[in-house]
Amino acid sequence: MTAVATPWGMLRRTQSWVGLTLLLIAYGLYTGFTAGQITNDEAWILRVAQRLLDGDVLYRDVFFGATPLSMYLVTAVAFLTGVEISAVKIVLAFCFVSSTLLACRLALQLGLGRTALTMVVLTQLAFVPSWIPGAGSPYTPLAYVFFLGSFSAFLTWRALVTQSDGLVHKSAADALAWAGFLAGLCFATKQSLGLYALAGLSAAVLATESPTAGRRLAGGPDLCPSSPLVAGQCGGRV
Repeated sequence: MTAVATPWGMLRRTQSWVGLTLLLIAYGLYTGFTAGQITNDEAWILRVAQRLLDGDVLYRDVFFGATPLSMYLVTAVAFLTGVEISAVKIVLAFCFVSSTLLACRLALQLGLGRTALTMVVLTQLAFVPSWIPGAGSPYTPLAYVFFLGSFSAFLTWRALVTQSDGLVHKSAADALAWAGFLAGLCFATKQSLGLYALAGLSAAVLATESPTAGRRLAGGPDLCPSSPLVAGQCGGRV
């Protein structure tokens, strides 16, 4: 029998996710601000943010070695906080929290169980400061957030199109649209990882064994022409 979600059970799950989110936020900010050093990349990111706030144009007046989305995000935070190291730390903490929650969601979508979910959280909490792979540059951590989000949306689409009731067409199209859109944002954050996301998404969709998958990709009636799928699956422009 299929388990029926009760209001009490839903409330407990919501409380668990809220508690985990608050724990990750506190851990990400605390380990970031108490790391005891400012890396060369963090200083460089702040310098670029300062020049953008002063009116310089990215790429024309200021060198930046990745696609621009992460730099625009840091600049927006710096506009609110001032050009301080806190701007970079806040963005990195956001990336840490988001990527951890998305990894947990992926573990649930893949049916890996509570043990895997616990291991995901403990592995993330082992990083001090909270985002070592970023090394102070937010474009890689932010790109990972969109990469994981695209993968999660793809898994949602795959679960929908493998159903046979014929009533999930709109939801499946929306899920695939989000997968493409997030892959496009990944490209807008870091071009190399974005290309991997777009290529992987395309290959995974084509490899999905479903009688409706081919018709969807061919632009059948189930796919909304105005969907943001154009941003990812059909070119990756954002």
